[in-house]
Amino acid sequence: MLRKLLGTGLLLATLAGCTKLEGRECASDSDCGGETGRCDLSVGLCYQAGTEPETDNCSPVCAAYQACTTAGCTPRFTALTLLSPANNAVLGGGTVQVQARLVANPTYASTTQYPDTLIFSAARTDTGDVGSFGTVTRDGDTYTVSWTPPSAQTQITLTAAHPTPVAVQSAAVNVQVDTIAPTFTVAFSSPPTRATGTAGTQADERDPTTEFGVAFRRDEPVTVKLSANEPVSEVMLTVVGIGPGGTAGAALAPIAVQPGGTCDGSPVFCGNVTMDLSVPEMRDVRGTMEFRVQGQDAVGNRGSASAGLKVTRWKWAFDAPGRIDGTPAIGHRGTIYLGTDVNTGNGKTLALDPNGAKVWEFASGDVLASLAVGAFSSNEEYVYVAAKNGSNPLLYVLRGSNGSKKLECSPSGGGSLQTSVAVGPTPVTTGTAETGVSIYSQGRIVEARPDALAIEQCTEVSGGGVSASILGGALVMRGQHIFYGTGVPSVISYDLGTGSNTPRNGWPQTTSHTPRGFAVIGDVLYGGAGTADNPALGNLFKIPAVTGGSISRVYPADTSLFSRVFNLAVGSGNVAYFGSDSGTTDKNLLSLGLDTTGVAPASVPNVGTLRSAPAIGKNDRLYTVNTQGRVEAWTASTLTSQWSADLTLILDAVDASPALDCRRDATGQGLTDKPLGTLYVGGSARLFALVVDSPGLDPNAPWPKFQHDARNSGNPATPITSCP
Repeated sequence: MLRKLLGTGLLLATLAGCTKLEGRECASDSDCGGETGRCDLSVGLCYQAGTEPETDNCSPVCAAYQACTTAGCTPRFTALTLLSPANNAVLGGGTVQVQARLVANPTYASTTQYPDTLIFSAARTDTGDVGSFGTVTRDGDTYTVSWTPPSAQTQITLTAAHPTPVAVQSAAVNVQVDTIAPTFTVAFSSPPTRATGTAGTQADERDPTTEFGVAFRRDEPVTVKLSANEPVSEVMLTVVGIGPGGTAGAALAPIAVQPGGTCDGSPVFCGNVTMDLSVPEMRDVRGTMEFRVQGQDAVGNRGSASAGLKVTRWKWAFDAPGRIDGTPAIGHRGTIYLGTDVNTGNGKTLALDPNGAKVWEFASGDVLASLAVGAFSSNEEYVYVAAKNGSNPLLYVLRGSNGSKKLECSPSGGGSLQTSVAVGPTPVTTGTAETGVSIYSQGRIVEARPDALAIEQCTEVSGGGVSASILGGALVMRGQHIFYGTGVPSVISYDLGTGSNTPRNGWPQTTSHTPRGFAVIGDVLYGGAGTADNPALGNLFKIPAVTGGSISRVYPADTSLFSRVFNLAVGSGNVAYFGSDSGTTDKNLLSLGLDTTGVAPASVPNVGTLRSAPAIGKNDRLYTVNTQGRVEAWTASTLTSQWSADLTLILDAVDASPALDCRRDATGQGLTDKPLGTLYVGGSARLFALVVDSPGLDPNAPWPKFQHDARNSGNPATPITSCP
């Protein structure tokens, strides 16, 4: 036996599998354990099954992937395994690296040559695209290929094979391919139903622009319903506001959206967001806000969608039973009081709730100027109305709660209403009482004190010293002193505490042109002057309110120049805002610091004639209405236009100024947690309500509107607003 081993040149060194059977002599396979061992008859020794020694005597010749052994042609490769991707992996878009390992039989490793490449393949149950493979690279026994999956959502089976497939093939690996972005949908809740309106009873809540007739209002919330067709994460909602002229405005910071709420159909993902429409930018009276959603699926495919939501500032329009010549007054709980004029003495006084529904109506007669509201006490407020009933001038005190008459004062001598009404406490026998006062054409000062002694409830001062006033003009009160303009032209002042028909010492003060609107700031009375028929005549003046003294120019400072000024409002820092006409085409909006000298006013040209006083709201806003009915909102500090709306009103013969209130709840309680309010604009025979970005008048403004405050009291002692 030893000779045989030596004669084979130590053949045992090549028998890698002989360790278990080494040294056992054999004459047949049965001597080597049958299936577990084999007998090499050439040397008479056992070896391990599967480790047959290589030889050169195979016939036919073995293939390249086979080894020629004493047992015949034996596979050189024992396995082909896909290393990546893992079975049941979910793949997104982009290139995927597919990797396989070709395992050689270690017995023949030294003589085995690995193929340069493998055959990678993909299949799917349908006949769709399976993507494409790149060039295969080899690193030892590991093969790598780039695979670009198809643009689809499907299951694909990956396999690898030796270039001669019968040599060895891998087991199949199933992967889920998802290269399609999730599909999102943006939908909205329905806006509230809009009242169609009934003349004289209920306002029409529909925006008159057809495509916005059922749009959401800026003061309403909307539920944004976001859905997707598969599981998604990192869902974000971005809202883009409305820029100037309806262009795309500023975008809000994205809002994270969590699953929840309801969506149409049965989407895999549903998320709801309630959006406060007062938050996005809105630089127009109406326009489309864009709502954009984006998110990703489980493998990172990002999807997005957007939808537009029509939004309007239009709240309502009320058709009144007659022309509205004066400025509406706002009560403590948001009730809007207004008077109408039909030129026959049969006008009405009405109360509307903030939704534009008539609360009550009183047959007052024609109301030619602005009415006023007294203080709120014991759940009641009085409405003071100067009217002409038939041919009889009357000063009414109505209960705001129901429109019933509390007091009626009738001036002697007939005549008609001339000024607006001013309200404030004045002396009576037992102290002071709330007094409403107006001036009538025959030169009569008529006072109504509903809660005074009977003999003091209706008083009248007349005589040679009392001058006729300007029709519809301002009447303001400082303490017990009143101030109004006359057609002489002049400004005159009386002391209501004296009951005298003699003007106060230092009064009247002669003006260059007819005085119109007034503002009392501290101890100074400011006023605008101008003639209705000549826009090049007039100015802004001031007079010491306590002493009278001498009148002086404010604007134009050059006494050789003139510019018609009808009305003014004064904001914080004593900045006056007013319209100025210095010619038929030069019609400007100006702001001027009243405490400055030698400083030119800021000016915006071509705004139209501003006969009415501006309204100064919170949040640095200013609102104007020109004689053609164009409403415009401005940034007060810079006189930058924010938006405008044409209401097609004709206001060239009346001093009907805008009124501004805060937002209200159903009980009339003021809401100031949102930057919104309502601007009321009256004229012709309609009252309009628009949603604006000021929750009421600016309380830091000493005289923010015509007749000072929302109640039209004409009294600087009255609180600017009744809103909290």
